[in-house]
Amino acid sequence: MIEKYRDRTGLPFEEYNLWLPPSIRDWPTPPRTKDDTAGEQRNFHIDFKYSPCWWCGCDPPRHTWAGGEAGHHQLHHLAGGMKGRSHDRYLFCWLCRICHEEHDGPEDLGHMLYLKWKYDGQNADWVRTAIRHGRFLPDLSVVPRD
Repeated sequence: MIEKYRDRTGLPFEEYNLWLPPSIRDWPTPPRTKDDTAGEQRNFHIDFKYSPCWWCGCDPPRHTWAGGEAGHHQLHHLAGGMKGRSHDRYLFCWLCRICHEEHDGPEDLGHMLYLKWKYDGQNADWVRTAIRHGRFLPDLSVVPRD
């Protein structure tokens, strides 16, 4: 049952779409991203530095928040949008380099949302994620693969 998938505001996933107009054309415009958002990214990297990949569970090697070397875990953005990526924490997931490359398509978004809820639920925000993504989110009721 998906009613347990509540975001940071307490909103159950199954009700997030009730907070948005039925037509995407009537949705609020996503806020412009700030140029200096390295602090949000840095804090996320610090919080999950030694955490396993959210997708496959492999352990991370030691690395700095900037990462970049092969095999290191990386910050993944749930949505980019036409105006570029937003560096807001509600959009971040933690993946190893291989999973980041293999699971970056729209068909994986439902599972990424589940992983966001599972590992960083206190920062999940269903309505803001949908707005940033520019479309309704995929159904979470068929997602868990644990």
